[in-house]
Amino acid sequence: MAAPAALGIGATGLGAASTNTAANVDHTIKFGNPGDQPITGTWG
Repeated sequence: MAAPAALGIGATGLGAASTNTAANVDHTIKFGNPGDQPITGTWG
């Protein structure tokens, strides 16, 4: 796994300090990341 990347989108919306890229959104949709945990690796 790579170093923690930006946060994804969670129930509370966009993380204040996050950079929500298309890859992070894709990860959130496919893997159900709650958005309040670091996303690691590269998803595409």
